[in-house]
Amino acid sequence: MKIDSEKVRVWAIARALNAANLILEKKGRCCLYPSLLDGKRVGFGKKNPLVFSETSLLIASEGGRAIPCLKSILGSPLLSTKRIARLLGISRHLKSNLVSRRQLDLMLIVGLEVTACYMNYHFKIRGMFEIESGHAQFFLNEDGSVLASILKNSDELWVVKSGKINNTPSVRLGFKDILTGIESCLGILDHNRATALGEFLVKGRIPLIDKIGYASRFAFSELSFFK
Repeated sequence: MKIDSEKVRVWAIARALNAANLILEKKGRCCLYPSLLDGKRVGFGKKNPLVFSETSLLIASEGGRAIPCLKSILGSPLLSTKRIARLLGISRHLKSNLVSRRQLDLMLIVGLEVTACYMNYHFKIRGMFEIESGHAQFFLNEDGSVLASILKNSDELWVVKSGKINNTPSVRLGFKDILTGIESCLGILDHNRATALGEFLVKGRIPLIDKIGYASRFAFSELSFFK
């Protein structure tokens, strides 16, 4: 799928919300699978999608309120109500001050999904990754558990996977503990200081993780999910 650079922010928001839903709703009872629709609209859900204008989603990402299109609500009132409630719940979780493994999983997946969208589609970022390859893995150093990975798939697109996968990583980034990981996702961690103190570990092909870090900082200069 081709995404114009002007739609990258909207697509990143949609992808991130879907990823957050998959973390919070393991049984998949409320589908938020995203799609770009005609007329500068975005749909959530494969069947009778809940539809928002692109402008409405951008306003919501800046702290405003997204208003769904009335026609999509009337087409499936019960399903639409469930999806609206789920989106509001995701918003509350993303802005929570809770320090837990689930919160770290949520924030990391959202951050990586946004970053991957920019790596794939933003004209200022994608050139850095067109001939790049590899697999960056993120893990929790205190127990060795794998949190997530970002890697290029067979379609030459960067994708995010939660948990452990079979591919051998080319670079691994480890957080000392849950709090360190959450602070990194929030962008308030001094990575140089954390590395010096052993709170932030990087092993493998460091240039790849440096590029991903740059793409992430660029993306979150345009979007904010955690404020």
